[in-house]
Parts: sequence; C-alpha cells; structure tokens
Amino acid sequence: MAFTGFAVPIRNQKIRDSYLGLGENYRALLEPSAVWSSIFSCMGYKPPTVKLPIPPEKIDGQTVTFKPVRDGIDLEVPGVIQVIEDANGFNVNASYIVSQNPPLSRVYWFDQSEIDAIARSAAKEKRRILIIDDDRESTHLVKILLEKAGSYLVLEENDSTKAHQSAQNFRPDVILLDIMMPKTDGGEV
Repeated sequence: MAFTGFAVPIRNQKIRDSYLGLGENYRALLEPSAVWSSIFSCMGYKPPTVKLPIPPEKIDGQTVTFKPVRDGIDLEVPGVIQVIEDANGFNVNASYIVSQNPPLSRVYWFDQSEIDAIARSAAKEKRRILIIDDDRESTHLVKILLEKAGSYLVLEENDSTKAHQSAQNFRPDVILLDIMMPKTDGGEV
C-alpha cells in the first residue's frame, strides 16, 4: 500500500534542506516520529518493519532505482531512500514521482526481500585499479577521472621497482601498466 502527498520525514539534512525546494519552512513537518505516527494512526496503516543487514547510514539518503510493483507499476523509477528507525527494526521507503501534470508523488515502503537486494547492491565493493606509470601527472589525472566515475578505488604507483609490492598489498582487480619506464620496464614488472 502506498499513499500520496509530500509529508515525508527526511533524516538526511542535505536532502531535507533541498526537498522540493521548500527548505527551512518545511523542516518542522519533516520530523519522522511525529509525522509517521500521526499519518499511520489516521490511515490504520503500518509499513513493513525490516531488519537492515548493513548500517542504516549506508543507504539512507541514497538514490535507488526500483520497481514499485505493489503500487501496480512495473517500470523502474528513481527515488531517494529514507530509513526510519522503529522500536522493532526499521521502516525504509523511497519517494517517487508518478506524474508531472498534475504533480503527484508516492511513497513506496520496501519489504524485507527488497531491502536485502538493495543492501547487497550497496555493499558491493568498488573495483580496485592499480596504475603503474613513471609519469606522476598522468597517473594522478587518470586516478581523478576513474574515481569521479564513482565505481573505482584507484592506487597510483610511480616507482616501477615498488609495483610488485603495491600489487600484492592493494590486490587490484585491474592493473594499468606503462611499458616504457626507467629502472624496471613494464615487461619486467
């Protein structure tokens, strides 16, 4: 079951301040415990209580793409996850836009199986890339670009004689290796 409206409690300060551009005047309406207890008592609805397999801060405020199938929508929609602590666990939802004209949004409450899938996705480790090149500017530029993409953890190694040790310590998924380097070239590494 989902309901429409904009009375959505948001713990994440950044999202709270920018939610629909309403800022400070809306903040008082967004305190989780008071708002949800009022809404649920009026509606006679209790969202699913779930156990989180990861810390709540790992998913609270994160953007997620999901299918609100219980709302009768079989398309993927984007939404921002909100985690609300309950006496017995957590209630987790995401708001999503149903239509622009007229403006209509819904809050979708995730059940345990959906939370488990979201947690598995959030817990995936970033791919590790080791860049071995004697040109410091090149390795630094590539590192910045890869890390900006968001899915990579990058280590730079500019000394080819230390490359083997760096690879053993860092355990990369991929190594970007320059072939022509002083001291030890890429073929020897």
